[in-house]
Amino acid sequence: MTEQKLERRGRILESARQLIAERPYREITVRELARRCGVSVPTLYNQFGGKDALLAAAVEAHFRAGFADIAEGDERAGPDRILGLVRRVAARTSELAEYHQSLLQAFAESRETESLQHSLGVELTAVFVGQLEDMKARRQLAAWIDPGTLAVQLTTACISASVVWGQGLVGDQGLEAFMLHGAAVLLLAAARGRSRTELEAVVRETQARFAKELASITTETQQNTG
Repeated sequence: MTEQKLERRGRILESARQLIAERPYREITVRELARRCGVSVPTLYNQFGGKDALLAAAVEAHFRAGFADIAEGDERAGPDRILGLVRRVAARTSELAEYHQSLLQAFAESRETESLQHSLGVELTAVFVGQLEDMKARRQLAAWIDPGTLAVQLTTACISASVVWGQGLVGDQGLEAFMLHGAAVLLLAAARGRSRTELEAVVRETQARFAKELASITTETQQNTG
């Protein structure tokens, strides 16, 4: 692509992401996308092939950039680095709350997003696999642990926490605590040596934070309904 076409593609993807944050996924039309992006409907079809392909491209580009940021810039190793990755996943999710909540709703309601969900899960899992393989090389994981399987479980823990957050059952602090607790419990079962003591401390701390968050939301709900 020429630089001009790449720039236009970037503007289209950003406009699509803004629209996803504002409107339910199913209600977005190609005409609306074209109008927001400042291009013709035929241009969108020529570049992306239709609404679902365009929205999928916009979402994938957003998460791919996020995963790259998450995987870089952390000099720590072992469990500390993996928990740092989880913290950044939680922070990135809550920073663009409306966008991610809209996506979670679309993932729950639209079959057209199934391949996109799979793709994003695979990419996040790959980030975790790299860090777990490093832990295993440092003998910080039990020898029988398969990094690929554990990485899938870590990804699932992050997704589950996001769903709970998207439903409004916990706030932003609860989201981080829920993600960290799930990840730390999984790592605690697999870790060796001094890492186990450190992970146990994280499990205790996040467990207390999550319980406090749930108690606060329960009290608020009771007050609103009372």
